Amino acid sequence: MCHADALALLEIIDGCVRCKAEEEFRRLFWKLQGLFPFEHACAVLGRRDDRCGVIVEHFLNVSCGERFVREAGDYLQRSALSREHFTSYRLKFWSEARRRLGQPRELVSLAVDFGMRDGYTIGSGPLPAAPHGSMFCLSVPTVRRDERTETLLELVVPHLHFAFCRLFDGHRRDAGGVALSTVEKDILQLIMQGKSSWDMSVIIGISERTVNYHVYKVMEKLEAINRPQAVAVALRLGLIELS
Repeated sequence: MCHADALALLEIIDGCVRCKAEEEFRRLFWKLQGLFPFEHACAVLGRRDDRCGVIVEHFLNVSCGERFVREAGDYLQRSALSREHFTSYRLKFWSEARRRLGQPRELVSLAVDFGMRDGYTIGSGPLPAAPHGSMFCLSVPTVRRDERTETLLELVVPHLHFAFCRLFDGHRRDAGGVALSTVEKDILQLIMQGKSSWDMSVIIGISERTVNYHVYKVMEKLEAINRPQAVAVALRLGLIELS
């Protein structure tokens, strides 16, 4: 990854952590367009249901046509691609997924009519305190897979998922709802300094296994997907300070 990509990615991740309103969340996609070109985008919170396919809890139309959204909504809940997505959450390139899973001709024709010939579907599974997974759909102007685009999506989507859940899944956090122990705060400060689990075990005087347990508990409390995001959330909530 080049330096410019890394800086742009960090800016988007920071925006995900700070995001507090729907309009701010939409602007994250505009910034994402600065990293790689895509034409239309939408985001879904939902879960798989064995009886009716996919239950959509929240649908956010970022830049798709309203008519497409109205007509495609029913297909979204019943399509094989959606059902598989809300099981695996892995990145899929539309044309390859269609050949493998099959898609209703009406949906394929509708997407082509609106200029959504190919693209990516990717998402993340439920957070510990949020019952729904996410699906992000982005149409791209090329009909070939792009390794750089896929790498960037894999890196940024977990953070988009985190922001999406906080906004629309009823799990906004404030500092009053999170209590960290002294050891947990010390560990966050050390993570912020770039210390490894082994480094922290030596500094604090506990085993590396115990350090990893505390890290896990901190991430669970803050609903973070990795250590840097746990630090970012703790800073935003005022639970720790920049040293």
